[in-house]
Amino acid sequence: MPQIVTPENILELYKKAIKDHLSIHKKLTVDAVIDISLALFDSIKIKDVDYSEPDHDMLLFQYGTYDWGDKKKLHTSFDITRQFPIPDEDEFYQLSFSLNFDPTILEKKEAHTSWSSDFESIEEWVAKIKSTTGYQKLQLVDCKSHELHLDQT
Repeated sequence: MPQIVTPENILELYKKAIKDHLSIHKKLTVDAVIDISLALFDSIKIKDVDYSEPDHDMLLFQYGTYDWGDKKKLHTSFDITRQFPIPDEDEFYQLSFSLNFDPTILEKKEAHTSWSSDFESIEEWVAKIKSTTGYQKLQLVDCKSHELHLDQT
């Protein structure tokens, strides 16, 4: 039975899962992002989300090299974001779990996004992730850092 949590509590569960992974494996990889994100997607449901609507709790995969206008210039990231609405709130929540890499690994214009809800199953979505150039390149190198954010869009 899935655990039911509030949006505020979901962030702590992700932090714990990441900490537990790091205590065993000592580093995060693109496969770890996928595995942790899928495990928590399956085992945690968000309180008050209407699960009769398929796009009310879904995952977004994205990678790319971006210029965010800061001092570092270019950033390469691999990210899985969980997006869900809460009734009576205008904005969706997005919980993003990202790995950051050396920006020279991917070409500047190389990027990809895909929503889990656009596939017949999570397994097909994961197969698509693993077929991308970004996944194939980034799985071969260590990340520089990771980030976890819960925001409303």
